[in-house]
Amino acid sequence: MTQAELRAMGQEVMSPMEAIRAKCLDCCVGSAHEVRCCVAAACPSWPFRTGKNPWRAPASEAQREHARSMAAKRAQISAEQHSGSAPSDEAPAPVLG
Repeated sequence: MTQAELRAMGQEVMSPMEAIRAKCLDCCVGSAHEVRCCVAAACPSWPFRTGKNPWRAPASEAQREHARSMAAKRAQISAEQHSGSAPSDEAPAPVLG
């Protein structure tokens, strides 16, 4: 199916994790509390019910630093676009914390 056909059916764009979380909420009649308290551990979606992937390896320090650097770069570009100034050739300052 095409994206247009899926949208025409009422489907929303979402990540697989968001889809699993939505199904868990549907199963628990919309109650986030019931999703957290779910005891259906045999369900294939159970480990993912809170919207997180427990099997995903934690980010390395290098990955976290890269993400901080990219966020700082995006923030600088956004600030420059809002202020109307030209982009700078200097590297963005790292964001701490």
